[in-house]
Amino acid sequence: PNNIGESDAPQWFNLFALHQNREKGRGSKNCIQEAMIPEWMDFVCWGHEHECLIEPQESVVGTFRISQPGSSVATSLVIGESSTKKCGVLDIRNQNFRLKPLPLT
Repeated sequence: PNNIGESDAPQWFNLFALHQNREKGRGSKNCIQEAMIPEWMDFVCWGHEHECLIEPQESVVGTFRISQPGSSVATSLVIGESSTKKCGVLDIRNQNFRLKPLPLT
């Protein structure tokens, strides 16, 4: 018999890295919608978008956090590209994480 209690079950931290458009006025067919990501994810690192939104934000579905590091250099002259570019160090311990943003200068 399998009598593994919850405290004996393996603990996983589910990280999803993807490189695709986010849903921001592009229409539902030209992007990945947050609702398409499984609810059991803990953290999503969203690539492809140029704007630096590295501080983790709660997802629309409310079950995971999203970090969008953005491009490492300005690629166009729009407001979203004018902020300081950053990378980050992600520290994961059990089910908890912290992201330390580091400015790129």
